[in-house]
Amino acid sequence: MALVRPPGLQTGTIRFARPLGRTWPVAWRGTDEFYNFRSRPPREAAVIASVDESTYQGGEMGADHPIAWCRRVHGGRSWYTGLGHRPELFRDPMFLAHLEKGLRYASSQSDDC
Repeated sequence: MALVRPPGLQTGTIRFARPLGRTWPVAWRGTDEFYNFRSRPPREAAVIASVDESTYQGGEMGADHPIAWCRRVHGGRSWYTGLGHRPELFRDPMFLAHLEKGLRYASSQSDDC
């Protein structure tokens, strides 16, 4: 997946395909670099988070701007997030829940990515 340079650090809304936990919302306002990709994730991938381009400047992917996805590949599991460029995010409970969910999926501890 080729990257196009991001428009820099901005605050925008990330929409998750499903809640990260029982009480977590499905949308989150976060500050990060929101990469524009030259292509979309493969068809067999499940997009788990998208960036709402109406909430920041510089988006080039349209209404469906994937930022995290997962899939099964070669007998294993792949999980990708385009988030996590700022050290402060690693203290944010919402971002940490996103990472935990991905780690649990990639390590076969959960089928829900």
